[in-house]
Amino acid sequence: MGSEVVTGLVGVAGALVGGAASFAGTWVNLRSQHRQAVKARREAVQDRRYAAHLEFVKGVDRFCEAARDARSVLDRGMFASAQELEDAQVEYTKAWTELRELKGAAELAGPPPLSTAVRQVGAAIRDYSSRIDSWYCAALEGLSMPDAELVERAESTFGELCRTDRETVDRVRERYVVQAQAIFSK
Repeated sequence: MGSEVVTGLVGVAGALVGGAASFAGTWVNLRSQHRQAVKARREAVQDRRYAAHLEFVKGVDRFCEAARDARSVLDRGMFASAQELEDAQVEYTKAWTELRELKGAAELAGPPPLSTAVRQVGAAIRDYSSRIDSWYCAALEGLSMPDAELVERAESTFGELCRTDRETVDRVRERYVVQAQAIFSK
């Protein structure tokens, strides 16, 4: 064999080794980039979930504050004017509408255990809201009722039931927050 052939074979072998090394380096780099991309996506999804659930908790708190204001007006009973009742109801309804939108976003964001907890909070708030709505309707009727004692008894009953419902909302909200903290702290 001539030196040209040996030189050619050494050149081909060198090219093969260099090509294989280049391929291996590129492959390792691509795998690393893929893992980083998967991790970045997972973190982005987690961040979006966290944001949706954070907004939901804020919405629950805003709704409870608006409900507290509405209850405060309703507690005044016959001493509250129709306009005061209407103003409180408008703010309360606005907070309810915002909360419903945030609830949907939080349910969609998941993960499934938190979606279930969101539905539980939503159910407790729905019951609380229905009670306030019933009290509001009774208050509107009470403005035209001549029997002050009957109105006072109804207000007392609604007030107690609303307090119980609010305590339920607080308990369910607290369980949800603890569950969310456990999930998002991982």
